[in-house]
Amino acid sequence: MVLIIIALILGIALAIYILTGLDNSLTLREYTFKTDKLSTPVKIAFVSDHHGSEFGEDNCELMEMINKAEPDVVLLGGDMFDKEEYIEIEKDFIGQLTKKYTVYGVLGNHAYKMDGYSADDIRKIYAELGVELLTEDCAVLELNGEKINVCGMDVYPENEGFDGRIDKALSEADKDAYTVMIYHRPDKWENFTNKGIDLMLSGHTHGGQWIVPGVFNGIIAPNQGFFPKYAGGLYEFEDGMSMIVSRGLALKNTIVPRVYNPPELVVITIEGSSV
Repeated sequence: MVLIIIALILGIALAIYILTGLDNSLTLREYTFKTDKLSTPVKIAFVSDHHGSEFGEDNCELMEMINKAEPDVVLLGGDMFDKEEYIEIEKDFIGQLTKKYTVYGVLGNHAYKMDGYSADDIRKIYAELGVELLTEDCAVLELNGEKINVCGMDVYPENEGFDGRIDKALSEADKDAYTVMIYHRPDKWENFTNKGIDLMLSGHTHGGQWIVPGVFNGIIAPNQGFFPKYAGGLYEFEDGMSMIVSRGLALKNTIVPRVYNPPELVVITIEGSSV
């Protein structure tokens, strides 16, 4: 009888643990950095791997979360578009963003493998919606009276002349300004170090899909395999570059379910060192 009670208790505890882990409610993930390159704070909303997902009607929950954060600029980390059946959902969401915010972005791998759409087709859609895509470019923005470099690269080509592509993306950057680099794949981080980048923003991993808190931070991620080192969160490197890997917003087309890995909006505040 005692063993039955123990088994029942353990079964209930396991069921609660699993159900809690499957809660995929939208989450706000906030980071704050300090730098002597700014005197006035700048706030960035980083949206990645949306894949045509829906958070409330017309993505109202996601838009409300972004609006409450009051970002100075919105950056898209790639893989916003996915299948043709979701394309209108995504166009509506991005259109809402560009009506209110300055929006920059990069292309992820899914822009190159959508049935019926080429990467150039996706670029045209972004342009029509008012998003400035950074292919191997850098925009020097003035936000709150402060200059900040927002640089970015398409995910492809990923090997040939890669370091040269990074150098090209950084070539127009203001050398005295804080530099943000958007690139979809975090596993390529080593190529971006020692180039004067302060903050690298990536996605792609979907947080490793399945997390066991305190045990492993993601079970599998593309280009990293099982138990990826850079599944999601903040990573710091010896050259002073920080990297944020968004766990993304994808709720569709996930082969492995998201467990203890809710979809997230990333909001970053960059403060002056005296703040």
